[in-house]
Amino acid sequence: MDSANLGFLARHLVLTEFNGEIVPAPGGCYVLGDVLWAAIWQPEELENPEGFIKETAQAAQAHGLSWAGAVAITPPARESDPLVAALSEALYVYGYEQRNELGSGGPDTVLVLAHPPVAEQPLEVADQDATALDAASQQLLAEARIAPEQLSSPWRRLRPGWLEGTHVHVARVNGQPVGLAVVRYGELASRVLLLYVAETSRQQGIGRALLAHSVDSAQAAGRMLNTIWVYRGGKLRYYFTKQGYAEQLSALYFIAEK
Repeated sequence: MDSANLGFLARHLVLTEFNGEIVPAPGGCYVLGDVLWAAIWQPEELENPEGFIKETAQAAQAHGLSWAGAVAITPPARESDPLVAALSEALYVYGYEQRNELGSGGPDTVLVLAHPPVAEQPLEVADQDATALDAASQQLLAEARIAPEQLSSPWRRLRPGWLEGTHVHVARVNGQPVGLAVVRYGELASRVLLLYVAETSRQQGIGRALLAHSVDSAQAAGRMLNTIWVYRGGKLRYYFTKQGYAEQLSALYFIAEK
């Protein structure tokens, strides 16, 4: 993937990952929301990692925000790249540790839809506002948010307000909610943040039907890219590759020590 395509894809991925205003920065951008995140996809444009860290800290202070961390979006498994390794080391010294392990940080692999998933059977799927779910759907969402493996990392999905601006697709059988998908739209990209099927309703094609519906809805809304971020070592990565998604990038998270 050349630099121009990487920058284009990375920008739109960032818009589905973080809420806030995008501000250009050396090597990528800052996202100004309730906190500041730094996104990096061209580490070669950083004069030096220490200088980048100081500039980012100053940007956060200037906007009255805390600096939550950084995400480096790179070609797959680029952790061995000297520039990325230098950035990782410098961030660690300043208290920003790389966390990509299941259950401790952000998903580390970006999957982009290669061909649309096809539902094996028709299923009733409704698009609902996250703030207007019925009690049964709210209970299903509560189960999803504490599932051992998910598409949004724990530090993100458990924060208040993380559902703002999302679309919730709820699958029902005989009127009862049995699965849901939470999707966020960027300018040209959609990202599935959460996919969950009730334990008693699995192995029936419900997850695939939810994915198909989510992709159809995103494309109807004009989103050209359909993405999912997963843990490289997790079971969900294998599941989504079977549904038509292919690994395109790595997402390396550096999160402030607490």
